[in-house]
Amino acid sequence: MKATPNTTSEPAVVLLSGGLDSTTVLAIAMSEGFAIHALSFRYGQRHSLEIAAARRIAQRAGVREHHVVDIDLTLFGGSALTADIPVPKDRDLSPSAASAPAGVAPEGPGQRSRRRRRRRGRRGGPGMPPGMPPM
Repeated sequence: MKATPNTTSEPAVVLLSGGLDSTTVLAIAMSEGFAIHALSFRYGQRHSLEIAAARRIAQRAGVREHHVVDIDLTLFGGSALTADIPVPKDRDLSPSAASAPAGVAPEGPGQRSRRRRRRRGRRGGPGMPPGMPPM
């Protein structure tokens, strides 16, 4: 990913999780010529794959700086993302379902199509933002 000739050199902070959405934001900011400072959060995830992916993406993109900040989410309550509780599976996804379990965001409009695009991207097809080097 290289900035276009109309480089602004204005700084921009990109929250980089290591996933497709934040990588796309990074690619867009770089294509608009911003000097990128990436920020990732280590919040007690069950594994470190997300942070490792964010580090690789930041390095390959050539961001100015990449900071990983520790944050304690237990201050805000429990979550299936961080606590040693089972991840909910086979739950009722109908609109009449009362609420999503801890750590699970309710599916919004377009969520299914985003999942399909991500799956295509994993198989090497479309799905990666333009200008991103292969991993």
